[in-house]
Amino acid sequence: MFVALKEDRSGEAWDHLVASQNAATAALRAHDAMRDLEAYPEKLLLHEGNLFPPQLFLSPAMTVGFSECSICNEPYGDRGHIAGKAYMGEFCARKISDVTEVSELSFVEQPKDKRRRIIMVADDQGGKRDFLTWRPLKNEDEPDCDTLFGK
Repeated sequence: MFVALKEDRSGEAWDHLVASQNAATAALRAHDAMRDLEAYPEKLLLHEGNLFPPQLFLSPAMTVGFSECSICNEPYGDRGHIAGKAYMGEFCARKISDVTEVSELSFVEQPKDKRRRIIMVADDQGGKRDFLTWRPLKNEDEPDCDTLFGK
């Protein structure tokens, strides 16, 4: 995170911070031996508040057509694995592969996933600005949909 900030790559720095926060929280949930690190997520939260401006986060409401379990690769719910719980050292996640409808997109203060954030906004002059740095974006700087949605 600090290297990316020093090299003026604020979006990557944010991604590194969020990955660290997620890993620290997962380690604490996974095993009692990690209790010595309980203060670490709080330190990362302080870095977030001191190094980055407040963010606008998004939370989608959707109808899922099909999802599977990351543990057994069966349809989610068939074997009783619960997303967020650890099984034999691996966290279960619900892998969504079919969304039939997106009914809503809400702004939230405490998102489940801090990677779902506003990355650019329109300015008063008809241009766009990077939300982290507030710098104007040139057309070639703007991420395309494939970048935004990981395709």
